Amino acid sequence: MSVKPTTLTTDVVKLTQQGLMALGYPLEAHGGADGIWGAATQRAFDAWRGNNRQIFPADNVGALNRFYGVPDFENGRPPKQTYIAPPYPMRIAWGDEVRISRIRCHPLVADSLLAVLRDIALRYSPEEIKKHGLDQFGGTTNVRFMRGGTELSRHSWGIAIDLDPLRNGLSTPTEGAYIPNFCPDVADIFERHGWVSLGRRIGRDWMHFQATQ
Repeated sequence: MSVKPTTLTTDVVKLTQQGLMALGYPLEAHGGADGIWGAATQRAFDAWRGNNRQIFPADNVGALNRFYGVPDFENGRPPKQTYIAPPYPMRIAWGDEVRISRIRCHPLVADSLLAVLRDIALRYSPEEIKKHGLDQFGGTTNVRFMRGGTELSRHSWGIAIDLDPLRNGLSTPTEGAYIPNFCPDVADIFERHGWVSLGRRIGRDWMHFQATQ
């Protein structure tokens, strides 16, 4: 799946194309910076994304503690946190259409998470975002154990996000998740930025994405 902008102006596409060419991703043979997001621009953009994917630590507590810092479980305090503003309207998944204006996360994943959400906004129209539950925010930072386990949840570091949790709940397997339009495309976007789709990795918990290897 490729991330294709649907709302960018011609001038913005030209600037993107010029930037790609300046970074060594050729477009001249296909019209150069012509303001048209065609196949050549998409290939160059995808190649840039792949070459600049952020590298996150291995998915084990020791590696996470070394990279992100140690959560204070006793006091419910994560390592250092910051906030990003979602680039499209998002609401708490549980109850009363409560809109969120900022998302709490670890500073080392903030730029990457914002880029993921921006790519989602480029890939989907506002109507599609709502239809596929991409506006349904299920949480990021929460210092706790994994449900039913004795190991810290990846939310404890503020390096995980849940989307559309009501249709893709805890332990929901692939055959029960809302996958046809939501999960594969969104998993591709997260993976392009170095994140893990838990659903794709283990076949369940499709709402969960985390900044680990």
